[in-house]
Amino acid sequence: MKNKKIFFAVCILASAICHVTSSSSFAQAPQAFKYQSIIRNAAGNPMATQTVTVRATIHDGSATGTLVYQEVHVATTNQFGLINLSIGGGTLVLGNFSTIAWGAGAKFIEIEANFGSGFLAMGTSQLLSVPYA
Repeated sequence: MKNKKIFFAVCILASAICHVTSSSSFAQAPQAFKYQSIIRNAAGNPMATQTVTVRATIHDGSATGTLVYQEVHVATTNQFGLINLSIGGGTLVLGNFSTIAWGAGAKFIEIEANFGSGFLAMGTSQLLSVPYA
């Protein structure tokens, strides 16, 4: 009888710990997200092993909405012209990534690239949530 009570108490404690741990982990937003791109020249060919400066800007509400965050990355393309960035982990220009109100309206990301003669607009896209486990 004593062993059953101990087992029951351990099960309840383990369940409570799992609940608290899972509840707090769902409440936290990531402090960065991944961004990949193929860097191409004017002819459309991938630019292998080239250094490029990328500026990422988060707009609120629309593609031309208020700037809420901006950062810069210096990246080197791989043999296929691919760059991998962590948006939220670049050199800060404007804003604070951790205070972006992700749940309050649409957010858009604008990407610009500088190959040595100033930033060129590469496009703006709406950020959409992606479920993950």
